[in-house]
Amino acid sequence: MMKKLTLLCLTLLLCLSLFPAAIMAAESPTYSMSVSENQTNTGHDFRVTVKGDDLVDLYSYEINVTYDTKLLKFKKAVSSMTGFSVPAIVKDGKVTFAHTKVGPKSGENGTVELAVLTFESIKNGDADIQLTSVKNVDSQLKATDYTPNVKLSVKPSVIEKTITFSDIIGHWAQKAIEKAAGLGIVNGYEDGTFHPEGQVTRAEFTAMLLRAVDVPANGGVTLNFTDVDSIPNWGRSLVSEAVNAGIVSGYDDNTFRPNQLISRAEMAVMVMRAAGIQAEEGSKSSFADTDDIPDWANPLVASAVSEGLIHGRDNNMFVPFDNATRAEAVTMIMSLVDRH
Repeated sequence: MMKKLTLLCLTLLLCLSLFPAAIMAAESPTYSMSVSENQTNTGHDFRVTVKGDDLVDLYSYEINVTYDTKLLKFKKAVSSMTGFSVPAIVKDGKVTFAHTKVGPKSGENGTVELAVLTFESIKNGDADIQLTSVKNVDSQLKATDYTPNVKLSVKPSVIEKTITFSDIIGHWAQKAIEKAAGLGIVNGYEDGTFHPEGQVTRAEFTAMLLRAVDVPANGGVTLNFTDVDSIPNWGRSLVSEAVNAGIVSGYDDNTFRPNQLISRAEMAVMVMRAAGIQAEEGSKSSFADTDDIPDWANPLVASAVSEGLIHGRDNNMFVPFDNATRAEAVTMIMSLVDRH
């Protein structure tokens, strides 16, 4: 059965790509899109329904939809029409979705719900979604192209929840921790604590940072670190996206060391890369221990200070090789979030 369906998929795609556009009927079909909610909270899903009206003998079709990858993440597409759907192809903010009936049947007529697309809001702002083209194929395998250019807008908005923890009351990072928790960037522990002076691993900081910054969801890269199996399952896709975006890298021995505690120097470099801020080569910070900061980090640390993204510790010390605390990690990330 699976082989037959695969063959049908290939046949459908072949028909959609090779058959010339048929001469349009006197009354062309029209297309529309509707959204389940025009204003949605970030981190929540919403659905866009694509419909066709005045359709005649619709047996197969392909639709192309574009969307804003900075604000939205595509999740899935389904069709209510009987038959078989080709899995959606997603690339550079364009979704291509195709569906076909199976067997010797007549096509659909009138109004047809072609697809329901599910998106996730990932950042606040006005996000456009546009139906750019439709290809219809009738039961005689005649194909017709349409350019509806139907557009709609949704407004993802950030809804900050007030979340606090029993062990951060009066802590110098209380506001930053509460804001980060409300945005879903960090979590506490089951007993209602946060452990602000606890330390952070490389995998944990990578996950926090990726939840906070706008990195397009592009599938990341195949991780080939020799210790890839030690990267926790909950963080593997985020590490992959961070590596692909050039935010984090491994060590000279091709390890990632996900469970190693992150140093303040490493943390500063990752934040600056995520911010896309270039550092002046050879520049140094004004910390008293600036000569202890490694050459690969010093220019970025200096730029991070001038941008207000990082701060030193007592006595104007940066202590680059000290392990970062959870409070320090959250504060640095929220400085980056508030910058945008």
